[in-house]
Amino acid sequence: MFALNLALALNLTILFVAFYFRKDNSLPNKILGLLLLVNAVSFLGNATIIGGYFSHFPYIFFLSWCTSTFFSPLVYTYTCLFVGSRIRLKHPIWIASFLMFFFGMSFPISY
Repeated sequence: MFALNLALALNLTILFVAFYFRKDNSLPNKILGLLLLVNAVSFLGNATIIGGYFSHFPYIFFLSWCTSTFFSPLVYTYTCLFVGSRIRLKHPIWIASFLMFFFGMSFPISY
């Protein structure tokens, strides 16, 4: 499982680079690239736990926990871009994600 998580994280990171840094790229492709990056960081956090490296690299786990809070707002934004509706940054899903992010950032500080 450790090797599978690392392989998935590497694959998603390569896809992030392909979607995000392409020339003449549209905004939905950049949002999709960020979604892939959030998943890659999450798989790296899983790999630290499964591989037994949590005591050596605890901040990767906390980083994955904090960045995974942005998965749902990015899906919301990606969907709004395809449907053509207006993107509101004051939507409750963004507010809740930022609150969870700041709550999650308190764990590495106190760890």
